[in-house]
Amino acid sequence: MDCVEQVRKIFDDLVKSRFIEMFGKVLDNPVKLSDLSNRITKGTTPTTAGFEFTENGVNFVKIENITENGQLLKDSLMHVSQECHDAFRRSQLQKGDILFSIAGAIGRTAVITEDVLPANTNQALAIIRLKDNIINTDYLIQCLHSEYVLKQYRTKKRGAAQLNLSLEDISNLKIPLPERSMQDKFASFIQQVDKSKFIFEQEISRYDQLVKSRFIEMFKGHDYPMKTIGELCSMKSGTTLAREQELTEGTLRYCKVSDMNLPGNEKIIQQSNSFAEDSCRKTSIPANSIIFPKRGGAIGTNKKRIVLEDTCVDLNIMGITPSSSLNLEYLYQFFQNLDMGSLCNGSSVPQINNKDIAPLQIIVPPIELQNEFESFIKQVDKSKFALLETARKLAQSMV
Repeated sequence: MDCVEQVRKIFDDLVKSRFIEMFGKVLDNPVKLSDLSNRITKGTTPTTAGFEFTENGVNFVKIENITENGQLLKDSLMHVSQECHDAFRRSQLQKGDILFSIAGAIGRTAVITEDVLPANTNQALAIIRLKDNIINTDYLIQCLHSEYVLKQYRTKKRGAAQLNLSLEDISNLKIPLPERSMQDKFASFIQQVDKSKFIFEQEISRYDQLVKSRFIEMFKGHDYPMKTIGELCSMKSGTTLAREQELTEGTLRYCKVSDMNLPGNEKIIQQSNSFAEDSCRKTSIPANSIIFPKRGGAIGTNKKRIVLEDTCVDLNIMGITPSSSLNLEYLYQFFQNLDMGSLCNGSSVPQINNKDIAPLQIIVPPIELQNEFESFIKQVDKSKFALLETARKLAQSMV
């Protein structure tokens, strides 16, 4: 996860801890979620009813627009026509509705705000519309992510290729209902935490923007030569290891897409859950390379990581190794400024291949200038690390 995601995790973990502290033992007399709701329903995929997605129009929310920590990615929303929206009245969203994913990535939640409307959704998201003044929305959201509720629907997941829950499953979820004053107290704590989280997110974003500005200032608008990635870099995709080649410990890391999210791997891969036999080194990504997801929905996360030692990667990852004409940090920033989703081919499963990367054009300034940019980046990284430490200390003081 990047620095912004780390900040969110620090404060989200704080909220989870406070929830357990306040409500961990308040499990008496739970009520069904249906008893707390005016409506629990879901939507429809527009194309099944003869409608197409449109370039503009009514917002259409899908699972991929909701992050694991409950953010609604408004910039990535698709759109449908007003006619389609009118036809799907059942799933027309309202302010305050809770979305709960019931297929695929089960259990993601988001609250609909005024700025998203008008909006609609599909059958992979349940719409929970609460009764007035019975339960605090912030409390319920945290409750839906609690172990108490997770245990209930883990046993109800259906399907093999596509895990899913029914609306009946969601309606029958048992929700502990402590006194409203306790719920509201918890919600006030969340608001306090959110303010701190927002401040730190803004500071991290400020540093990221500073790097982008320095990159433009140093390298754009100058008469430097332009070459392609294919001319200056070698490209290599990963492979799936045989079962006997994958180890629990060793010296040659075997990195999968999920390992990019491990603590400490925010920029440089420093740990992995698996290792490879040393005989696999010939198929590894060389030291001082950049890796990123090349297949499936993970491409949209725009994760890029640096490996400073030979690293085996699975077939869902690609590696780019620069020649002596490119500083690794300079190349990394080039890819940081690149939306990987824009490179995907048109297949049903998004993919990025060598032919998509090789033609990309990159400015090639003098290596001394690239090295100067690297020194600047190291100073910024130190500042961001110090900011994260401050966030951790603040969170600890709020426990």
